[in-house]
Amino acid sequence: MQTNPYSAPIAEDTPPSMGGPVNYGVVEQLVLTRPWVRLISLIAILFHALMLFVGSVWLIISSNSGPSYTAGSSYQSVPKLSIMGISYLIFGILGLYPALKLWKYASRISRLYDSSTEVELIAALTEQKKFWRFTGILILMYIAAIAMMVIINMARN
Repeated sequence: MQTNPYSAPIAEDTPPSMGGPVNYGVVEQLVLTRPWVRLISLIAILFHALMLFVGSVWLIISSNSGPSYTAGSSYQSVPKLSIMGISYLIFGILGLYPALKLWKYASRISRLYDSSTEVELIAALTEQKKFWRFTGILILMYIAAIAMMVIINMARN
């Protein structure tokens, strides 16, 4: 104990431990969200897998049908189905990553429930952070793409 009340406080040299138990209330709240996280991730995985399948089918169909020529179209040599197929493949791939991150987040919650350690809590929250970071970047990319399409369409007319 210090005797001088005007001196700066002294901190311990060792950092706090990173493996202690986690409060039961915190674990319980995360465990209650796990079924919903799992459901949303499963639906997202199935939806994006379907997008990949449909995009692949459209590419196969368009490659077998040859070019489509329409009057006044600037995409005369590229079939519209192939553009849609490529778009579906891109969005299907981009959507799978956050869906898999949600799945991993739900799995980390299960591990946290089993161990109730701070290390598992940090691992679960890290997966959640990766999901939100990628989703935020993806939303910004979608907004930029929509804005570019609007500007291009306005310039054409």
